[in-house]
Amino acid sequence: MAYFENDSKEHQTLLLSAISITFAIAIFVCVLVDLILNRTFTWSLYTLASCVFVWLTILPLIKLKKHRVLAAMCMFSVLVIPFLFVVEFASVEKGWMIPLGIPIAVAALAFVWIAGIILLKIKLRIWYKASVIALLAAPLAYFINNKASVYSKGTGDIWDVINALFLVGLSVFLFVMGIKKKSQHTE
Repeated sequence: MAYFENDSKEHQTLLLSAISITFAIAIFVCVLVDLILNRTFTWSLYTLASCVFVWLTILPLIKLKKHRVLAAMCMFSVLVIPFLFVVEFASVEKGWMIPLGIPIAVAALAFVWIAGIILLKIKLRIWYKASVIALLAAPLAYFINNKASVYSKGTGDIWDVINALFLVGLSVFLFVMGIKKKSQHTE
């Protein structure tokens, strides 16, 4: 981010132009090849949607003067579900977005926002922040893995629990490291 903060308007415009041209070329080539080979839009929709999604998400990072990360996170949050609908539309497998995509996207977005608040606003040592975030990631990981297992196999999996327990263990480890680092500083 330091690059953007100290950069001139000309450099920002040049960077945005370079990114825009790169994405436009990628979209054009993919759409052209897809139309030539398939006479319709199939797999090129992935490229088109991905480039537009990323471009709109990074736009605030380049153009805004203040609150760039917050604006980019807001843009990402608003665009992720429409992006997933485009992915579902372009994919062979249909009907996964509402039972699988939306719940996972909403849970993951909530986690990212909470983790961001913990990192930026809560006054704790970094080890304790990481410990709390790892602990919060455990139910998220269980939810995502279980949701995907149930959707694909009709039942949960022991690995859903193992993954979540690993994150709890990581949380404990990070907390203990925080205590050790704190005691080393006080000695």
